[in-house]
Amino acid sequence: MTHKHFYYLVILVASPLISTALGLKCFQCNSAESPDCATLKSNDTDISPHLKDCEVNQPDHEPFCRKIVTKILDGESVRVIRSCGWILQEPARRNDTCRSNDSDYVLRTSCYCFSDACNRATPLGAAPLSTTLLIVSLAKVIIRSIDIVF
Repeated sequence: MTHKHFYYLVILVASPLISTALGLKCFQCNSAESPDCATLKSNDTDISPHLKDCEVNQPDHEPFCRKIVTKILDGESVRVIRSCGWILQEPARRNDTCRSNDSDYVLRTSCYCFSDACNRATPLGAAPLSTTLLIVSLAKVIIRSIDIVF
């Protein structure tokens, strides 16, 4: 592996760590107060006033983004709340996940995730573009370095 390839590899591996070190940004809003909170799109990250840094309220806990969608099954009422969180109700796993609970006339879906702006309207299971590009670039560097060795 040449020095040039090594530097690319270091940059690719370090870039997500830098983002994490700078703090997590989540959408923070309530559709009852801001109707546009219910329909945030994946490209709203540069223009949305709802994308804010998470404050560190629990220094010994890792922050995450949360999205709670509450639907009243008797009518058309839907409330979306997006926020930062610090304490998971389940054992701490860094997997993006959602759970649904329903009662007599209410369906509540709670999702949490661990990357910037991940609590938008797009599915939480989808990998962000930057992560996908990182993996593809890293694979190319590794394949090229293997070819150089052999």
